Amino acid sequence: MSFVPYLFAVGASASLFTSGYLFGIRKDKSLRAAVQAEAARFAEEALGGAAELARLREDLQIAVRTLAHRDEEQHALREELAGVRQEALSNPPLPKHFSLEPPPETNTDPVHRSLVQSLRARTWTLRDLSDLLECIAQETGLTNIVLADDAGLALGASVGTRNVDAIAATAALVLLQLERSEGFGGARPIACVVLDDDHGQTVHRLFRVGPPGGTDRGSRFTLSGFARGFEPSPAVLDGALPTLDQMLARDG
Repeated sequence: MSFVPYLFAVGASASLFTSGYLFGIRKDKSLRAAVQAEAARFAEEALGGAAELARLREDLQIAVRTLAHRDEEQHALREELAGVRQEALSNPPLPKHFSLEPPPETNTDPVHRSLVQSLRARTWTLRDLSDLLECIAQETGLTNIVLADDAGLALGASVGTRNVDAIAATAALVLLQLERSEGFGGARPIACVVLDDDHGQTVHRLFRVGPPGGTDRGSRFTLSGFARGFEPSPAVLDGALPTLDQMLARDG
């Protein structure tokens, strides 16, 4: 019996086994590499998710701190408003007019005192408005005396006044600008003197009429007068305000 075929069969079997073994090793290496790559990808995604979670947590902490700070600011603002309200309630009510001049009883200006005395000599009503403004003109030396509301509507004028509507409209613009300047702080502007290109000067006096001590700031009015040949004081019309106040509050 010959051993050659037997040897060939054994060799073939060994070769087949070796080839299968080597193929399995290569397949296992490829599978292992794929698993490792997938694991690395998962790890990278996990790290990215952790970083995103950390960022979200940090944003949430910042938002919480911001809200807490706003709560503190609102609490401080409420306390400040409460203090202002308490101070306002404890202080006496402001007068109806804000004037740069002292009260008529202590004012030493002769024009002011003469104006106050002349207006006190009678009781004025809205029917007498033209006569009242004419009296103001005679006592102050001004002409073109015009009383207007904050919308620029003329309510009355002294005898012989020209350009009544223009004076009232200009006074409304002056009032608007002076009211805006209140936001800058400091004392409240209440009067101004406007010089024109013909060397005439117009005094615009702002005042309010309303119930004292209330939250209502009242209605706004302007009293204007024209001067030529002399330098008028911004407070030259102050003596007329108490009479105008009484008349407008009673009959307005």
